Amino acid sequence: MRFHLRSRSGEEIVLYLRPGNPSAPIEMAGPANLCGTVSTLLKMSLTGLSATSDDLLSLCEYDPVFRHWFRLDAVVKDGDPEPAHREDAKFAAMEPIYPSQVAAMRLGERLTAASLVTKEQLDEALKGIQEQMPHLQIGEILCGRGYLSHRTMEFFLDPITKMNTAFLTLRLGERLQAAGVVIDRDVHRALQCQQWLPLSLGRLLVLNGAVSQATADFFGRLSIEPSSLS
Repeated sequence: MRFHLRSRSGEEIVLYLRPGNPSAPIEMAGPANLCGTVSTLLKMSLTGLSATSDDLLSLCEYDPVFRHWFRLDAVVKDGDPEPAHREDAKFAAMEPIYPSQVAAMRLGERLTAASLVTKEQLDEALKGIQEQMPHLQIGEILCGRGYLSHRTMEFFLDPITKMNTAFLTLRLGERLQAAGVVIDRDVHRALQCQQWLPLSLGRLLVLNGAVSQATADFFGRLSIEPSSLS
């Protein structure tokens, strides 16, 4: 059984009770700081980090200290679809993004559209080119300042080649990994969580804070050109 919680800042964390155990260990996935806060709150009311589903539900819904920090968004039984987070349903409701559309943008526009850099970071890099480092390209400045990896920059420099049919047939988590948006350590942690938490790799990467929801949405919306399907 999965308990989807939302922090006061709007971040999500998922608690999971493995089936077949009356008082099961509580597993969790989400940003490390939130996992630490939840662990502390749970230990205040539970013996260790294990509980029955009724005990955990009661704590999430009625404990005033717990509710001060988190609200319960949903409870999902094993085998049921995950409400509001099904990748296929979510992205089907969004307009697709085609490689040709990405290629028509300037590099900075591609990166901001994917929420990989902010407008402020882009403006800062452009100012650096104009005033201090005219010999550098904008991508070199963004990478040099640690805003994104060289691998991701290379991916966005040539969207037509990189966003090919093989790439677009990958699942969300695989796309993020192929584009260098997440690193091996992020994927390893998500795969570890996936052993006990039945969520997609992409969802776990977002939950664990490895990638923003906006960036995940961009990569999830990338679609094969209609002309390629005819």
